[in-house]
Amino acid sequence: MHIQRSPEFTELRSGLRRFVFPVTLLFFGWYIGFVVLAAYFGEFMSHRLIGFVNVGLVLGVLQFASTLLITLWYRRFAKRRIDPKTAALRASARQQSALRSHARHSSTRRSPARHSSVLREVDQ
Repeated sequence: MHIQRSPEFTELRSGLRRFVFPVTLLFFGWYIGFVVLAAYFGEFMSHRLIGFVNVGLVLGVLQFASTLLITLWYRRFAKRRIDPKTAALRASARQQSALRSHARHSSTRRSPARHSSVLREVDQ
């Protein structure tokens, strides 16, 4: 919960959203455009370009190519912008967790005098 409220996490999340949402909308629009062309503009899509290669086939192959390019683009984006920030945030969280654990462990330790008096009470 502490991590979600940190400015570093907020920055990380907003940076990811600035990439993912526009690219997703762009790709979704491109995909819907292809479906609409195929469904309502069959004559255009069946127009032959070279031999048996028509507009629909070229656009269909471009769907796969654009998916691959977006994947590579995101991978590059994540390696440069997301992964370093995630690693830093994770390291910070581990450090804070270790400090809290150490503080909690230190505060529950009993002093030797207190410990021996408890043992005497148990023995009786």
